[in-house]
Amino acid sequence: MTGIALTVMMLVGCATRADYATMIDSVAMDRQTSDRLETFRNKAEFQSYLRQLERIHERNGTYWVGNNTPVQFATLTTDVPLGVCPEDDRDCLSEVNAQDTVVVTGSSIAPTPSITNNQMIGVDEGDIVKQIGDYLIVLQDGRLFSVKMKPDQSGELTLADRINVYRSEDADTWYDEMLVRGNQIVVTGYSYDMQASEVSIVAFDQSGQFGEVNSFYMTADDYYSSENYASRIVGDKFIVRNQVYLEDIAYEGDEFEWPVILKWSREYQEDEFESDAERKSRPLMKVRDVYKPVQPSLYPVLHSLTVCDLDEVSRDDLGCRTTAFIAGEYSEFFVSGEYAYIWSTDDQQSWTGNSTVHLRDCLEDDSDNEDNIRDALPGMLHRVRIANGRIDAAEVFGFPQNQFGMTIDSEGVFQALAYLPSKTCEYSDEGLALVRLSERRFGKKLQNAKMADYRPMPYWDEAGIKNRFLGDTLVYAESTWRRDFPEAENDANPPARTVVVSLSDKSAPVELVAPHDVIRLEAMGEEFVLTGYRDNKGLLVSNLNITGEPSFVSTIRLPDQYESEGRSHAFNYRVDEDGSALLGVPTVTAPEDNDRYWWWSAPSQIAFMARDADRQLARLGELGLPAGEEHELYECEVSCVDWYGNSRPIFTNGRVFALSGTEIVEGEITNGAIKEVGRINLTGPLNGKPREGETS
Repeated sequence: MTGIALTVMMLVGCATRADYATMIDSVAMDRQTSDRLETFRNKAEFQSYLRQLERIHERNGTYWVGNNTPVQFATLTTDVPLGVCPEDDRDCLSEVNAQDTVVVTGSSIAPTPSITNNQMIGVDEGDIVKQIGDYLIVLQDGRLFSVKMKPDQSGELTLADRINVYRSEDADTWYDEMLVRGNQIVVTGYSYDMQASEVSIVAFDQSGQFGEVNSFYMTADDYYSSENYASRIVGDKFIVRNQVYLEDIAYEGDEFEWPVILKWSREYQEDEFESDAERKSRPLMKVRDVYKPVQPSLYPVLHSLTVCDLDEVSRDDLGCRTTAFIAGEYSEFFVSGEYAYIWSTDDQQSWTGNSTVHLRDCLEDDSDNEDNIRDALPGMLHRVRIANGRIDAAEVFGFPQNQFGMTIDSEGVFQALAYLPSKTCEYSDEGLALVRLSERRFGKKLQNAKMADYRPMPYWDEAGIKNRFLGDTLVYAESTWRRDFPEAENDANPPARTVVVSLSDKSAPVELVAPHDVIRLEAMGEEFVLTGYRDNKGLLVSNLNITGEPSFVSTIRLPDQYESEGRSHAFNYRVDEDGSALLGVPTVTAPEDNDRYWWWSAPSQIAFMARDADRQLARLGELGLPAGEEHELYECEVSCVDWYGNSRPIFTNGRVFALSGTEIVEGEITNGAIKEVGRINLTGPLNGKPREGETS
């Protein structure tokens, strides 16, 4: 499974920086864009756009894998239930429409608080463990597991059910994210067989049993991200983002199928896409629904945001609406609750040329003036209203590092911390800026970016950052990789420079020095937690207080513990009314295992800590070791690499749990220490035997 990352394109020929600048700013490229958001009028106009883009690359000696093969468009009508009736069989349609085909509603089981470390309140993110009522639901190995937490019975855990989300042991599908609403479970993955995102809806009942699995496919390139999550739930809306590289639409000898949504049926073959008519799919969007690019892009991508009404989901339709637009290949995704934002730009190398351009050839202006910022790589911020799919956009400079570099402040204004790499000097960063875009900056008609919206921030050359917004405060810190802790006894890492910025006023940023380097930066209640190393003796965890004068108020060491998972959901916490808190993070005891490589699926333990009302941190201990083994009858068949990790701290109903690989362990805190009081192995048999249909 490969990540969608900031790709360095392989360029052919000896083009110089000037060539690229001319290419981007040329009249031909201008013809490819519009000064306002408008959709393609018809198929011919879309195909003309692709042919012109190909000719631009041919003239400039650059590589773009396209040709003049006509695009094949889906022609089915959008009112046909997926996989049920032929499109012209109206009697069948009338019969189906008269039936109550809704699988489940979101109200059968009372909602429970989220157990996920989400970025925004009210916006749930896909993860590998969720809660429904008294059950913990785990997604692992392409399977769902339900574990009963008996109320008021500490340590009493029961494996209630297990079901395969996949249909065949030969499926080349990776299942990454799960969301729940009421008694609906939504699982998102990527199928290489189908070259599509797979969305499965699974019912769940009061006894902890899983119901029918209904799977749908949306044409897409692999959505996988090393940091972000592809799916969200806001209220009754399920949201998933996808993208299709336009350079992939016309490999020689292949025909491009316009993106479709398909309900899987057992009659379909799994090793190839049949025709739309045979599969009774429908277009995910029509060409007249796709917005033209509003900014030149050499390697454009068809970005799409699909919103599905979970109250309207049936066995044969997800009830979705898709908004699509063409923009640069590199993008970051953020959902505020009311809007979904996609910030896009081209790769820096698309602007600066090939590797013959060196930093010494660039004249950098270190003064934070208008010319300096205007030299930054341009981007575009598309904003889609979740309720109705309405889209608008704003021109921007640079790009945020990840979803955590974007937020909505207390006044509902979009703010972001943006890198400002140069569009003329390859691999050169010109700094950071706090970007504030008021409502009037967004519209159908594009405005030029306003310099008044950019507030220069302290920046360190050649240093990565961790960033987090919390309310009207931004904190960012100089960051290092998890693996970059000192190995020798007398080695030491330099402490990380840390900046605290107020969004509500123009006061100067407060610059601090953390007690260690920084590999993780998280919001916790009304404060922040930073983790990192100073030496090779174990992980350090610090509490940053931002009330009044910002300061680091407490730091503790976890001796011989090394943080092992980098995703935001690997960290979690609970804050009590008096300000005290519990927090947890996955760790390992072998330092060489701390950088959890994508192929490494060994479980981590969970290190737990407490913060008292005076903001002082204390170590509680670990849950999850010794690691249990898979049951002898259990066998993983599909999605056997834990791309999103496999270990999570869980705080719910006043209880503390650790997901550690294939086990859930419950702990109890007594006299300042956490001890194990119960555990359940997810791979164990159900009632002494495998579930019907399982191979294990």
